[in-house]
Amino acid sequence: MLRRKALYTLLTWDWYADYARSGQWFNSVLFATMTAYLVNMLTQSTSPGVWTALLWVVISFVTLQSASRTFDLSPANWNYINQLVTPMEIMVGKSIASALNSLLFVSVAFLLFGLWIGWPSDGHILAIYLSVALGTIGLSTTLCFTAAIASKTQAKGGLLAILSLPLLLPTLMIAGRATKLATLGVETHELTGPWIAEAGMAGIPLALSGLLFPYLWKA
Repeated sequence: MLRRKALYTLLTWDWYADYARSGQWFNSVLFATMTAYLVNMLTQSTSPGVWTALLWVVISFVTLQSASRTFDLSPANWNYINQLVTPMEIMVGKSIASALNSLLFVSVAFLLFGLWIGWPSDGHILAIYLSVALGTIGLSTTLCFTAAIASKTQAKGGLLAILSLPLLLPTLMIAGRATKLATLGVETHELTGPWIAEAGMAGIPLALSGLLFPYLWKA
């Protein structure tokens, strides 16, 4: 059973380690800004298909950069955390922290992307952002799960990329479709199905974590 106090401990730990002490937030905001700017330099197209594809290129880079350091702690810190929380609480807490971090920086990139390249003429910004937010959460939970597995090996960075690619493709396809429909200005009821699918893709890694993560973490 998950304890709220344990999850709160992990979230505050992540906040203190990443932002209050190291100033990592500035690096992440700078990364999101530069990624959006580079994409802006490559194209000025606002056609729904191109706009959606480029937006998700930016989101993928930003989310991967945020998730890559999720389990990047020293052995001493991990020994301390393991005494306070269970493996499942670690996974859920880290997934929430990763999703919140990614949403923050993706929101920055999303705003800059729209300001620099422009918004689709027929699109609803709130519907587009909801599609982006749900897809970002799905990417974050998937990357957090693969980062947890990769953290138990020597080749962390390479293994994270190898494990993540096939697992991220379904989420990217569903999120891309939802975003494109939103840029075309379709009715909200037509987006309900893709939004539910995005939420489901975010829940699958957490469900798998409940079954596998306690054993993987102790291995």
